Amino acid sequence: MSWILLTASLLLAFLVAVWAARHFASDFTPRFFVFAVVFGAQPGLIAQVLSTGAWITPWAWLGVQLALCAALFYWLTPDLPNWPRPKLEFRTANRAVLAAAVLMAVLVVSNLCLTALAPIHTWDEKMYHASRAAYWLQHHSLAFWETQNERQTALSFEGELFFFWPLLFTRLEAPGRVLFGLGFPLAIGAVWLLALRLKTPPALAAAGAALYAAAPVGLFLARYLKADHWAVLFACSAAYWLVEAQEEPEDGSPAAAYFWTGVSLALCIHARLYALAMVPAVLVLARKRLLATAGGFLSGAAACGLLFLFLSNWSWYGSALGPADMRGFYGSQPREWTTILKRAPGIVMDFPGSAGVSKAWVRSTGAAQPLRSETAEVRWPALYQPPPTWPPSRFAMAGLLAVAGLLLAWRGAGKPAWLCGAMLLAGPVLTLRWVTADQIPDRFLLPGVALLLAAGLTHCRKWMAWPMLALAVFSAWYPWRETAMFVRMWWLMPPAMSIDNAPFQEVCQKLPDDATVLLIGTQITPDYPLFGTQSGFRRKVYSWGRAPWDATRFHQLAAVHGITHILLEDDLELAFHWSPPVDARPIAAGLDGERALQRIPLKTGRQRLYIWRSQAPVEAESRNPVTTARAACSNCQ
Repeated sequence: MSWILLTASLLLAFLVAVWAARHFASDFTPRFFVFAVVFGAQPGLIAQVLSTGAWITPWAWLGVQLALCAALFYWLTPDLPNWPRPKLEFRTANRAVLAAAVLMAVLVVSNLCLTALAPIHTWDEKMYHASRAAYWLQHHSLAFWETQNERQTALSFEGELFFFWPLLFTRLEAPGRVLFGLGFPLAIGAVWLLALRLKTPPALAAAGAALYAAAPVGLFLARYLKADHWAVLFACSAAYWLVEAQEEPEDGSPAAAYFWTGVSLALCIHARLYALAMVPAVLVLARKRLLATAGGFLSGAAACGLLFLFLSNWSWYGSALGPADMRGFYGSQPREWTTILKRAPGIVMDFPGSAGVSKAWVRSTGAAQPLRSETAEVRWPALYQPPPTWPPSRFAMAGLLAVAGLLLAWRGAGKPAWLCGAMLLAGPVLTLRWVTADQIPDRFLLPGVALLLAAGLTHCRKWMAWPMLALAVFSAWYPWRETAMFVRMWWLMPPAMSIDNAPFQEVCQKLPDDATVLLIGTQITPDYPLFGTQSGFRRKVYSWGRAPWDATRFHQLAAVHGITHILLEDDLELAFHWSPPVDARPIAAGLDGERALQRIPLKTGRQRLYIWRSQAPVEAESRNPVTTARAACSNCQ
């Protein structure tokens, strides 16, 4: 039944997007981009409506979708999709298009197979990408909840909504990962169509899209719950509508194009907050129609949840972009820009024979000079090292073509894409803290590289299509072989061995399927396994936050939430990266001193698990509202 409901939900969303695309656009390319933003905005809109009363359930979700369809049926003229299809003749140029399409199909299908087979297993996924979806499932709402990890509540969540959507109906990871993974082929299509709109010959446009699909960092991000490909999709949409608006005749009506530019920009930012770097470019290019652009941005932000995120952050943290200590930690400082600019060229030195060039550049310019907190004593953020050049691990040949676009495409039809891409390239490089251990800012440059790649194709010759395809195959070979290896590994691995509950393997074995856990954890606690992912997410998890020990608050939390188990991740110190640590020894002593608690023996060092000796406290015992950790802890302000 759950699969039937999910299929119905996806079909309704598809029909809504098709109706909107047919109503607001008349050709294939504009319809594609309208379809993309309307489909992308729907999960955020539905979730916000249902979050007003903590009503997020499968039937309520379907109910809102039916209401949305009824409204569109009333206001718009619904009809079946009848999009024009390009007629391809089997000539040399189209053989190149066909070869590029085959290469892209191989990469997409292999990646979707991997996402369908592999469970949630990386640290970031278990720490906040997937765990925030589990919290939404538990609370039936997107509203703020007490957490030890502000990433779960303060960062944008457009991408995670696509994982949460099937999870709500099926309580299974695989359909959510596959729907999330569709951002990869949609982004490829967006790059392709944007290049065609810039009057690139079809064979070159297809070859450029293949280069984007073959970028190793793009294939890496497509395997996991990283929303960068969704950001590329919406960034290409914004650039496309800017091109449409710039070329609209003076007596025409470009207001609609600027409106869709604003909508696309809002969804791009909600996919990845670093896309805020594109705002100045849009303001410059849309200066004659700022009202239409602002209207589109506000409409898109309200629909997809970006406005909800900003208001929530402002309410809880005093800033639309989240806690000040988190922003200070991840932001760079102007005095570091000289060293950063010296390091930047190394990002695109990702081709055979560039190792010597990269090392010579670093040695001669002093690019390895340590920045803030870069020391050899810690593994994160780690000491800067020149990125490895073989096998290719970043942008490969797509990066070189993007650099060519940056240098050459600042004039002509590609100017809007060039300016947006340049800002998306410069913004993360200059404003974000360099974290070598996490490939930051390398992997945050994908939207900028995509736009500059599309803009740079306009300066290529037709004969370059086949050499570019050969380079795409060369770039994709090593990451694709790695993907194929992972597909085979997960396919052959017994289901019991594929479960990754680290670092709570022992705890998850001892917790019953219907447990309600009070988690006292660190900033980087991978709390996702605690929800009981193999038993239908029946467990509930509530966070202690970042407060020191307070017996009164502990009893209030236990009573209000019906806590059955208490988990202390580290009984010595709870680290919080950008905030002062909390001494966990008083917490451990306080829990040991509670006579109503019984400690369950664990072999895992420094972890403690407790259970009530008798019946857990009931809700009626708590008469006063529970104090949040931020209110209880002066270090958290």
